[in-house]
Amino acid sequence: MSEPILEKPLPSAPEIEQTVLGEIFLDNELMDQASRWLEPSDFYVPSNRKVFDAMLSLYRVGMDLDPVSVAAELARCNELDAIGGKARLDSLYHGLPRVSSLASYAKTLRGKSLMRQLVKAANKITSEALEEEDDPDVVLDHAEQAVFLLRDARKLEGRGVVSMKQMAQKARTHLSALNSQSETTIPTPWLHLNHACRGGLNMTELWGLIGIQKHGKSGMAKQICDYAAQHGHRSLIFSREMSALKIFYRFLAPRTEIPASQIRAGLDLNRVNKSIAATKSMEDLGVFVDDYTSDIVSVRTKTREMVRLEKVDLIVADYTNQFSAHLRKGANRSEEVATIWRGLKNIAQEFNIAVLALSHPTADSYEKNGHNDRRHPDGRVAPLFHMSAESREAAKAVDVGLVLWTELGKGDPGARPATLYIDYQREEDAGGNVPLIFNGRIMEFHEPQEGTSYGARY
Repeated sequence: MSEPILEKPLPSAPEIEQTVLGEIFLDNELMDQASRWLEPSDFYVPSNRKVFDAMLSLYRVGMDLDPVSVAAELARCNELDAIGGKARLDSLYHGLPRVSSLASYAKTLRGKSLMRQLVKAANKITSEALEEEDDPDVVLDHAEQAVFLLRDARKLEGRGVVSMKQMAQKARTHLSALNSQSETTIPTPWLHLNHACRGGLNMTELWGLIGIQKHGKSGMAKQICDYAAQHGHRSLIFSREMSALKIFYRFLAPRTEIPASQIRAGLDLNRVNKSIAATKSMEDLGVFVDDYTSDIVSVRTKTREMVRLEKVDLIVADYTNQFSAHLRKGANRSEEVATIWRGLKNIAQEFNIAVLALSHPTADSYEKNGHNDRRHPDGRVAPLFHMSAESREAAKAVDVGLVLWTELGKGDPGARPATLYIDYQREEDAGGNVPLIFNGRIMEFHEPQEGTSYGARY
């Protein structure tokens, strides 16, 4: 069944290619449209591709596009004889009517070009599958990436100069959404953080949250996802720190007041029944967990799938220290981390979603073992975001940089003082603190009541 398909010629439209070239000779201003919509690779016939490439070279330096000039450019590149000489150029425009737009022609050529690229991608996928040199999941991931790259290239078409009219229309849509408190912002459970950060996590934003182990940053991320789900948002957690079941038990803990640590250790029958009953109320909670994927390209692929299928609009990466990126041979960890954080920012912008990335601070950026030599001038013990991220690129990528510090040695385990430092906000003043109380038993934070001395209020 497959042989007849493989023997078919690749999709192409030679006559339309020739028409586009001829119309440009008749009206050089049409090259403005052609250069915006077409690339030389969109032309299937080699001679047509060479002619268009020569036209582009002349166009970019402001020269006239006539057969004599194009012939000279082709001769300079030793390509004139290959396309059939100047006589071939003269034949391109004979008998053509003048047109004012190349839109329909360009759409056809781009479509044929896309079909050829799909065929090539399919051949590559088939070859990789038949060779059986990689794990099937790796081959499948490569296949998805190949197709998605083609779609991404299509989405970029037409981007460039934007008029004030287009920007005004986009602004009205955005402002209307802000006024109606629609899905453009994902609120957090803490009012003071929302107040300080434009209502919460905004679409296309990347938030970075750092904190040392056992200070509760994973619990904070879980609480944000839980609260978001209660307000109609859907989250996807990429976790290399905990299994999906362990994360589920953390969502379960505040609903039963049974610490997740006790669930793992074993429960009596009454609490087992209480926990089972609570799980039923969580079945439709809009939260998904991936405890396998950690490569930034695969994260993007999986995100695209979940945005399309499940309308996910919040991604959590827990935590970036265990994520990876494929780079050139010899690249160091700092370059890899920069790629990971830029990749997360690109995911937020490409899919119009919010991304929260968790990370451990560097060991030399905060007070350790009770020594005060690492305190900052204001007495702060917690690390600074820009000093703690694995690389400076991480700090450059985020829209909001947060640092969580919990006083583990103070108070009751169910009510320890904590502070969330807002160290960075793109295009906004930063430096505020959000005082919190950490319930380590159920891994949740809440804001202290007025008059409580825990932390300085924002």
